[in-house]
Amino acid sequence: MPKYSALKRSIWGVFSTVLLLYSNAQAQTPENIEDEFDEIDAQLEQAFVQTDGELEAVFEAVNQAIQAAFTGQTKNIEVKWPSNVVVPSGTQWVVYSQDYEQRVVYDFEEGFYKLEVPKSADTLKNIVKLHELYAKLKADKANAIQEMDVFKKAIESELESLPELVTTDNFDEPTTTSAVEGDALKTSTEVIQESDIANYELINSVTEIPTDIALETLQREMELLNAAVDNQKAISEPSQLIEPKKESSLENSKTDERKVEIAEAQSDTPATESITVPEAPVKEKVSLPSETLAVLTKPLPTPEPKKTFELQETDTTISLKFPFVNGYQKTLVEQRMDTINEMSKRFDVETSLVMAIIEAESSFNPMATSHIPAFGLMQLVPKTAGIDAYKFVYGEGKVVTPDYLYNIENNLKLGTAYLSLLQTRYLRGIEKPSNLLYSTIASYNTGVGNLARSVSGQKGIRKAIPAINQISDEEYFDYLQQNLPALETKRYLQKVIKNKQKYEYLD
Repeated sequence: MPKYSALKRSIWGVFSTVLLLYSNAQAQTPENIEDEFDEIDAQLEQAFVQTDGELEAVFEAVNQAIQAAFTGQTKNIEVKWPSNVVVPSGTQWVVYSQDYEQRVVYDFEEGFYKLEVPKSADTLKNIVKLHELYAKLKADKANAIQEMDVFKKAIESELESLPELVTTDNFDEPTTTSAVEGDALKTSTEVIQESDIANYELINSVTEIPTDIALETLQREMELLNAAVDNQKAISEPSQLIEPKKESSLENSKTDERKVEIAEAQSDTPATESITVPEAPVKEKVSLPSETLAVLTKPLPTPEPKKTFELQETDTTISLKFPFVNGYQKTLVEQRMDTINEMSKRFDVETSLVMAIIEAESSFNPMATSHIPAFGLMQLVPKTAGIDAYKFVYGEGKVVTPDYLYNIENNLKLGTAYLSLLQTRYLRGIEKPSNLLYSTIASYNTGVGNLARSVSGQKGIRKAIPAINQISDEEYFDYLQQNLPALETKRYLQKVIKNKQKYEYLD
């Protein structure tokens, strides 16, 4: 684009300086190299300052549009679900019918999805609407859930009028080789197909409905469910019957003595003498007729197959719950393993770290959406990870849209590039590998500035790095658990480290 031509020339001048410095690096001390790379950072920032104000304004417009979409949809949902509003998050994808009276909640962390309707006094009407939703998904699940994705539609509608955004419609091949990679980008048609169709197909592959459920079946299940609830209430309520009065132990002993006296008076045999009981006659074995034996030895009927759904009722909802297919996370991972490996190698980031971040952020939900705003597998925020990583990969600053980040390849590319930026630029100078890993994970969640503040009390990371280097790798994890500002980030660090351990075989 013409408006960026001067900026690009300035950037290439900076990178020429980088190459010159690198060629002379062998003859310099580590301290001098560090100082000169800090100077490069300053030059890069100066090169981009021409557009930073514009990008900030564009992102603020994007942020307001996304917040407006979430607010508007939430209000629409509250009308039909006044006390049970559910919106999308990193690990949950939520879609609603156009009248907001039906919804589907996909929980990628827990491994199930639910078809839900608001509960009303008319039980039969509730069941009919639930079955309608089931039948719609059974007939054409891909198009049905795409049509019900009201949050995505609302965000796209709000963003339509905003300029200077990278979307799947204007994602064209760059006219020059980028700063990091020179491969051709996908055309808009390919990216739209990837974003809008592939994600829905991927979700469908782990959310099969394996049986036909008749309306009569749901009605019978609801009757059984209500009967079970009524029975439980009856058991839990105290009995209204008056229990007979129990005699005391003293009264019992007197009664027993009196019974013995009466027995002795009515019998010639003293109560203390033993009584000989005649043996019972031995009964003869009875031979059963062959017809009777055939009936008794008939094999038990084959039990009905285990139900693949669960009907649930709460005070506000009636839902039909289905499990994801067995090994669903493996299925989701295998679909994109080649891309993950490719990006990990390209940006020199451990595959196990990328996998751990994806699981913590979205549980491999390709349509992950949160109001932060953050989008896609690696939950990228357009302002920070989006702008910074896009600038790093393509050599120019742009604000990317949710539609762009829903594209799995785009998301993995920018997410992995951002991890590389954290490790090789923002956190450059942290000496101990474990400390660098913990700092990278914490920064991905809360930002480099908040990490720096938790160590040095100031937002500048350059001043915090010497302090980080003074902490042993054995102590640094505990230090962050005590000093990070947000409980969410502390738990996030724990979760990613735990996830990373199970994926280390991929490195």
